[in-house]
Amino acid sequence: SQRVLADLVAYLGVDVSFLRYNDHTIRASRLIAEWPVRPQIPAPDPLALVFFADADPVFAQSEHGKKPMVFRPEPATDDYQKRIN
Repeated sequence: SQRVLADLVAYLGVDVSFLRYNDHTIRASRLIAEWPVRPQIPAPDPLALVFFADADPVFAQSEHGKKPMVFRPEPATDDYQKRIN
């Protein structure tokens, strides 16, 4: 998965890419892979499992999303930016 994401990052010219799995039985999003891998991943990793009930608007929006989404730093995504940085 990381190799595919690395290819996508290079091809699309984006900074980062990640693959998540939405587990609807527990209403959460699981991190499957990311590229590039974060240099320091805290324990516990706040991005490993994000419950939609407690999620910022960006993660909450992805609960039922069916299309790829692109996010840029802007005021509307401030809570999301705080979570991923």
